[in-house]
Amino acid sequence: MKKLLSFLMAALLLVGVCTAAVAENGGSITIQNATVNQTYAIYKVFDATYNEHGVSYTYKKTGDTDALFAALTDTEDALNPFVLTATVVANVYNVTIKTGSTAEAISNWLTSHKALLTQYGDAITADSSTVTFANLPYGYYYVTSTLGTAVTLDTVTPNVTIIDKNQQPDWDNGGKYIDVGGVRVYINSANIGETLNFVVPVVATNGVGDKLATSYIIDDTLPTGITFNDDLKVYIDGKELVIDEDPETPEPYSVVYGNGFTFKVTIPWAAKDTDGYWHPIYANPSSHIIEIKYTGTVNEQIGINTDNVNTAHFTYTLVDPTIPDDEPVEPEGQKPTSSTDTFSTQFTINKVDGDGNALTGAKFNLTGTSIGIIFVNQEMYVPVDDDYVLEEGEQFYYMLRNGSYTMTSPDEENVNLESYDAEDPYQKYIKINTVTQQTTSTPINVDAYVRADGKITFMGLGEGTYTLTELIAPNGYNLLNAPIEINISFDTEAKTFTFEYRNQGEEEWKNFDATTGLDIVNSTGTELPSTGGIGTTIFYIVGGVLMVAAVVLFATKKRMSASKN
Repeated sequence: MKKLLSFLMAALLLVGVCTAAVAENGGSITIQNATVNQTYAIYKVFDATYNEHGVSYTYKKTGDTDALFAALTDTEDALNPFVLTATVVANVYNVTIKTGSTAEAISNWLTSHKALLTQYGDAITADSSTVTFANLPYGYYYVTSTLGTAVTLDTVTPNVTIIDKNQQPDWDNGGKYIDVGGVRVYINSANIGETLNFVVPVVATNGVGDKLATSYIIDDTLPTGITFNDDLKVYIDGKELVIDEDPETPEPYSVVYGNGFTFKVTIPWAAKDTDGYWHPIYANPSSHIIEIKYTGTVNEQIGINTDNVNTAHFTYTLVDPTIPDDEPVEPEGQKPTSSTDTFSTQFTINKVDGDGNALTGAKFNLTGTSIGIIFVNQEMYVPVDDDYVLEEGEQFYYMLRNGSYTMTSPDEENVNLESYDAEDPYQKYIKINTVTQQTTSTPINVDAYVRADGKITFMGLGEGTYTLTELIAPNGYNLLNAPIEINISFDTEAKTFTFEYRNQGEEEWKNFDATTGLDIVNSTGTELPSTGGIGTTIFYIVGGVLMVAAVVLFATKKRMSASKN
């Protein structure tokens, strides 16, 4: 029977069906890492007797209508992992397990027959990370919560502790975002020199499966077009963690910086007691929100007509809290990384005269709505066959029980097989990227003068239709008769932009090259009179002609008079 018990406990440790053996009317079940405001309940499956040599389990039939007994003794149910054998006591049966029954089979069968089990006592709603059921009769118990099936049994004693394994760390509400006036923005457009407020939020649980998290590690990578401003801060549930640099006290976190665009934050999450057992540093509640906050400034290297990726991912280290001096030796898992790619573009206008010469002094206004084309990349792990041939750059991964993935094969030496997926620890996975498309609208309204070379470049634009209006013409030149409409379209397959223009009011669109630029020609104006009416210039001309004629006439008469004399 001790062998049976060992097998049963090993099976339950693998699959997460929650059971416990407790002393008759004096035992207890304590659930660690309970989730506040979740409700826990226990179901007694088998009776038991206990002494220092071991435990034996029995089932007492309650009558001809005992539905659970009927299910336990259903010989046509091939999935039933239990065998009930009659004893000399009427209606009392010893409980054993069928040869070859797996941990998964035990889990699935108990879960599928939960409706036949009878809840023992009242359910308890957790108001802290610990829930205790006391004064229980000795037996074998199935423990559930409103999160799902609860945690794994620690040990078999009259008073046992089990760990709520439903908790899993994850990104909080979509993961990394930009804080714009208190609003979470996951896709955006920005100008060179603009400062962006980044937040990396993680839901950090004390428990990860049946293990205890001892640290969380957050890695962050900015694109080269955004400069990290070296102002990182770490918060837990809104309270800033402060490094006091006191060598006598452990620091609440540490940071390793990379090349100006990367950093790694490590936050201790559990500590050892004097007896060697690990306990959570942030005990109540059982999960917390970690926030990494910092700013970055858009610089001249921001990608135009390409994606600018800003990513973050986190990992964690684990220990078994029931083993004194346990160290985090399991393969390090990793959560899938999500990222956003923002595509933007630019176009140039050339202010020229009728001969193509550059003109200066012109001022333009550009208005419209930029429709940013956003590609959201999501890493996924997909199962492959054992004979799958890796392509260049691919790696095999294996799923751990806590839902993360590792490249460490379960075949390697000194690997705890129970830390891998219970269903198939040898199942191979490869990592792929899936891409979904999103759009974002950004109003555009900007004024700009042409440069000394007669050009203006409008940067950071997305798909959309814009209106270009000349506000000031070069000296001696007329304003344009009508605004110019610019249409930018985006090919999602080729990831390229197309540029068209037309005068406002026209129907036909014409293509132009956004790099060489769109030529905008100004014509010189007709010179106007300097005063009202028809002007005075004509009188000056006529007067001048008359004066010249008078001089000529006077000279002619004088010569004729001289000839007569």
